[in-house]
Amino acid sequence: MTQERSPLDGVQELARLARVLSMFGVVGGTETLTEELVRPETCMRQAQTSLHFMGYGAGKWRSETWFATELERLSRREGEVRFLISRNTEERALDSLAELQRAFARTLSVRLMNDRSLFRVVIIDRRQLILSHYGHEVILGNGQNAQGWQSPQLIVENGTEWSLIIPFMILYNEIWAKADPLDDQPGAAQRARRRFE
Repeated sequence: MTQERSPLDGVQELARLARVLSMFGVVGGTETLTEELVRPETCMRQAQTSLHFMGYGAGKWRSETWFATELERLSRREGEVRFLISRNTEERALDSLAELQRAFARTLSVRLMNDRSLFRVVIIDRRQLILSHYGHEVILGNGQNAQGWQSPQLIVENGTEWSLIIPFMILYNEIWAKADPLDDQPGAAQRARRRFE
């Protein structure tokens, strides 16, 4: 004989799940990257001292007019913006980032990972993490993500001893330490590829 579950059991299980998520620092999430709360522009505007990004090629950032304006704002605050991107990012994108890095040398640092990023990580002021993973076409395929704007995002805050932001900040810093700096001179992409080959 199977014991039937009451609606109260479901409510209690949801409350338990909410407590566990809270222990991990999870404060919310969105169904897509298009939602205002997690859009790259919103994340950049929230940053007061630092913004650290890890992802494929930073196309949702570097190609937008607001990006240089926000870099300028953070530069005036002596802020820090770090971008960890995949080395196999297209040459035009790497050259664009090299140009921005040259223009905002005190603020923007770009490094290249040998491996493609499986996670999209944004860390704002070391207090908030916006986390997603790239779809299966990235993880199993060629590294490109046609569905990037459609990916769900998890929002995590610092403040609990089990917060997921803690291991992701450590992971980010470990990968950063091993990654090659993007040369900020013209032709940087070509030189970066030669170092990789």
